[in-house]
Formats: sequence, C-alpha cells, structure tokens
Amino acid sequence: MSKTMNGRKNVSVDGFIQYPAGWGTELKFEFETDLTYIDAFIQGLESILIQYPIKEI
Repeated sequence: MSKTMNGRKNVSVDGFIQYPAGWGTELKFEFETDLTYIDAFIQGLESILIQYPIKEI
C-alpha cells in the first residue's frame, strides 16, 4: 500500500490485499481523501491491516 500527500493536503492511497496471501484473490484499491477526517481515515486503514495482516512471501 502506498500513500502520498499533495500540495492541496489530500491523501492518495493505492494498494491491494490478497487472501490467502501469496496465491489468492486480489482486491486492488485506490482512493483519495482530505485531512478533514484523518482520524477516521487512519482507523479504517488500521482495521484493514488487522483483517489482512502483512505476510512475507
């Protein structure tokens, strides 16, 4: 997953999750948000990581 912030204080996120890790179905995503709701944004990313933890292949 990658995150970038532009000069307008928007955050762009793109990445993918795969289940089962290493050989399963992939879900690719890309979205942009502003910093108005940054706390909820971070909580959402953390919940994704809990459901789909990073695994070394």
